[in-house]
Amino acid sequence: SSAASSSSSSAPLALFLLSLFSRLDPAAAKVLLRPPEVAALYPDRPELLDSRGPSAATANLATGAPVPKTLEGRWVEARERWGTSCDPIDQLFGLQGLRKVKLEAVALYETVESERSVPEEKKVAVSTNFTFFGNPGTGKTTVARLYGKIMHALGVRSATLVETTGEELLREGGDFAKGLIAQAMGGVLFIDEAHALDPGASKEGKGIVGQILTVAENKRTEISIILAGYKEDIEDKLYAADPGLSSRFKAIEFEDFGFDELRAILIG
Repeated sequence: SSAASSSSSSAPLALFLLSLFSRLDPAAAKVLLRPPEVAALYPDRPELLDSRGPSAATANLATGAPVPKTLEGRWVEARERWGTSCDPIDQLFGLQGLRKVKLEAVALYETVESERSVPEEKKVAVSTNFTFFGNPGTGKTTVARLYGKIMHALGVRSATLVETTGEELLREGGDFAKGLIAQAMGGVLFIDEAHALDPGASKEGKGIVGQILTVAENKRTEISIILAGYKEDIEDKLYAADPGLSSRFKAIEFEDFGFDELRAILIG
């Protein structure tokens, strides 16, 4: 009896503390509050307890604003909508950070899947050429390989992935570049440190960039080309020398890892 009385008397205080907590730190409330606690705090707001689960339902307890989709939620929703899985995207989501990279991967999945229902004569050729901007160690090479697997899993490209660097292309020359492009046809060509081609300062580099640009435009349904390097170097040395590149390659920025992300990577 005394235990029941104690529990009853502490309930209003508990509700008050939960309410205060949800207003002081909505982000933490999103993760920690359970559906029964949400129902007790907001008996007149049943919409907060929707089918998306406690994380989504408590996302905006303090303001009552529309609940935004998380990136992970968007991927789950897309996968359920079209009923097809994509293991390489799941692998990508298993990596730390890379929010913008993941967002573009989901957008690519959504575009490809939505195009499947469009009659062949009405389909618009989708460019899958990318520029990866980022500092060393931000995962550009790892993601390039995963993007190749993603496009293969979606039926957009073959499993072929040819890797090179701007320095190697410049050293070996135009015929070597032409051969690599032919080798990658149907699949993906990844050029790391592409800014080394520097077409404004090198005649050889200018010729190779011209090849890349022509293939990116005329063969965009047959090959995907991924350029990677420092943002400023690519903008100053490639895009400035040939503005056509920036319009034919979708830029994706790789942010530096934060402390918590680096710690998670180090400890596995």
